[in-house]
Amino acid sequence: MDLTQFIIGDTWSQTDTLSDYPASAGWVLKTRFVYDGAGTAFTLTSSASGDNHVTTATAAATAAWTAGTCTWVQFVELGPVQTTIGQGKIVLQPDPRVASTALDLRSAAQVGLDNVRAVLRGTAAAGVLSYSIAGRTLQRYSIPELIALESKLASDVKQEQRAADLAAGLGDRNKVYVRLGRA
Repeated sequence: MDLTQFIIGDTWSQTDTLSDYPASAGWVLKTRFVYDGAGTAFTLTSSASGDNHVTTATAAATAAWTAGTCTWVQFVELGPVQTTIGQGKIVLQPDPRVASTALDLRSAAQVGLDNVRAVLRGTAAAGVLSYSIAGRTLQRYSIPELIALESKLASDVKQEQRAADLAAGLGDRNKVYVRLGRA
């Protein structure tokens, strides 16, 4: 599964071709989602379409999902035999079409980057590394530490954007395409 993000309330539709585990031979593909935080785990079960495994969930069904980060695992079953074929992470994002309050759809890396940049600009609360009330100790991040953190988070955000672009079928922002020909 290549998805890293999904908006709950959308229709889930996925077709998998597994040559070692064809649906026509009775193999059933299942995808289990387990929340990293609060949320009830759930499983999607595929249907056979020739040799392919087709997994769908209606918009109404996905609207009942809880927004959050999940670990997913895909596995196939044939009778008592189970084989794991993949796993990863996916962010189930809230549906902005039905939101009644403000939504922050930024990734954790983007939130961190925005916060670090706000501290560097002086437009945010002080960048506190640690604080002790009884001993009255306060330690702030140094400018070099903040700049290093900004660089790391900016790299993470670029990687997320690149992955999102590739998943959406867009080109790689890091590549420059040139067409040569006669004028």
